Amino acid sequence: MFTDCYTPIINGVVSSIRTSVDALREAGHEVTVLAPEEPGYRERDKAILRFKAIIFPFQKEERVALPFPVRNFQLLSSLNLDVVHVHTPFSLGLLGLWHARKRRIPLVFTYHTMFADYVHYIPLPQDFMRKLAIEISRGFCNQCQAIIAPSTEVQRILGTYGVTAPTCVISSAVNGNHFGEGSGEFVLSRHGLPKGARILLFVGRLGKEKGLDFLLQAFRSIYREFPDVYLFLVGDGPERRPYEDLCSKLGIRERVVFTGYVGREEIPHYYAASYLFWFSSLTETQGLVLLEALAAGSPVVAVRATGVSEMGVEDEDSFFTDNEEESFLSATRVLLQDRDLRNRMGERGRANAKRFSPASAASQLIRVYHSAAQVVRSQ
Repeated sequence: MFTDCYTPIINGVVSSIRTSVDALREAGHEVTVLAPEEPGYRERDKAILRFKAIIFPFQKEERVALPFPVRNFQLLSSLNLDVVHVHTPFSLGLLGLWHARKRRIPLVFTYHTMFADYVHYIPLPQDFMRKLAIEISRGFCNQCQAIIAPSTEVQRILGTYGVTAPTCVISSAVNGNHFGEGSGEFVLSRHGLPKGARILLFVGRLGKEKGLDFLLQAFRSIYREFPDVYLFLVGDGPERRPYEDLCSKLGIRERVVFTGYVGREEIPHYYAASYLFWFSSLTETQGLVLLEALAAGSPVVAVRATGVSEMGVEDEDSFFTDNEEESFLSATRVLLQDRDLRNRMGERGRANAKRFSPASAASQLIRVYHSAAQVVRSQ
């Protein structure tokens, strides 16, 4: 597994890779992860190899690995890999591409991120950067023996990019037991909330692409109607300060809790404490946090967007709405006014989330690896 981000970073890509690594190892396979070094983090897993890294100039919280010293190439040869599975087309992904070609072994790429939707972080003409992101995506994908898309919508979009490499859909998995073991009382106590408080929860990076200004505007309206509600934003990112300022302007600062980064072991407590899960991002390849919320028994209200609506079952455990405030508010009101419906949808979510088990995802991955190996042998 070649990736440009891994533990202790907390995001959907890291969660997806970690779950795959654990499931593949449990099934008896040997998995090595190649990832950037993180300052102050001591790696205990000897099968996770760290590369020197520098700060990405346009996103200070991200790091870029330096894969090119000769010793790294020697290290790769000693691993005797059967498959190279990359999770990025940059930096370590390019190293994975080089090694797969040199050794004539399968190259598999999971397309986790819609890069064309993130070009606003680079201060260059946006149309040019979007076209460049698509060109890079197409060029890298078409050098692989297999592409994994987290959702059917991402698979469709890759087709519009001109990707011709074999592509399949494997949704990221979640460990339902892990996310079903949280304590809501832990969160209420930590943040000093009254026992009857109802939490609307968002988990994710605080960046422009997540559409949090939409959530904050919507919360102002909901808070006026339901004075017992709070909005929790679990995560951190470059837009935290602007969003805090927006809360103050909207008059909701005392009801919106910015938790900052929360460790993996504590995340289930926040899902357990939530009355429902709120999501408004339009740039997800899957929306793994929705699946985590459902596994914890928290119904979802989300804007219908790429990948997101494939995580839940509409009108059964989730409400997916148009990208406009009144539609989003209407769905939210239904659940806030009907606790029994909320509880039924939560239980259905727990059951439906089991479709995305780590063991099932690992079995699908192995089949993809074998198919990719056959492509290599036929070339």
